[in-house]
Amino acid sequence: MSAPGEPSPSRSWGLLGTRPPRCPFGAHRRPPGLDESERRLSHSELAVAEMLVGEGHYVVARPELPGHGRTADLDVCGQSVEVKTWLPPSARGGRAPTSRSVFNKLGDARGQGSTAILWARGSGLSALDAGIGVEEFISAGRFGGILSVRVVGDGFDLAWGHHGPDLRPARSAAASPLAAASPLGAAGASPPGRHSSPPGVAERGPRWQRTRRSRPPDLAAGRGDAGPDLGCR
Repeated sequence: MSAPGEPSPSRSWGLLGTRPPRCPFGAHRRPPGLDESERRLSHSELAVAEMLVGEGHYVVARPELPGHGRTADLDVCGQSVEVKTWLPPSARGGRAPTSRSVFNKLGDARGQGSTAILWARGSGLSALDAGIGVEEFISAGRFGGILSVRVVGDGFDLAWGHHGPDLRPARSAAASPLAAASPLGAAGASPPGRHSSPPGVAERGPRWQRTRRSRPPDLAAGRGDAGPDLGCR
């Protein structure tokens, strides 16, 4: 909370014209790639990592360090990124996430990374509920180190952030999810549906590099052996 007479931190937040995270120097310093040598990513983390690689980033899976508290899931071009997701409606009694669900996910992401990415593909979350939930989180003013938020759902890809030197606000009200009468169709939004590889990667020239640590044979069979993936710690 801000002191009496000081501007609220939430006033410096708004819709972004770019998709976070942004590289600190304004340009990628190395070719895109994915490094899982320290930790194997979950299904939802992998989906987010592949999306970011497809946008030109170099992504490293951060290891879990006992005794060091909660840490971010990914290092993206030097920026810490925490990934949150939801189970599909079939595993939630047919219920889709609400704006309150978005608010709670962001509250849980505090203290884990400078960028929080909510992966909502296949969850049933609407663009309107995503926008309302993020706005409620911003209004609460308790960011816990989060400088930008991105919500990726079926047919929408929205971003909010602190208007600092590395983040540029959206230039027009047309980008606002709450300004449209219908669910968002923001420019640059990802196409609906689940994908196993980043859109457009095959057309971008040389494939990006993926680095993995060797695993024991009994753990190398697949990613789904441990049950449903909740995508959060």
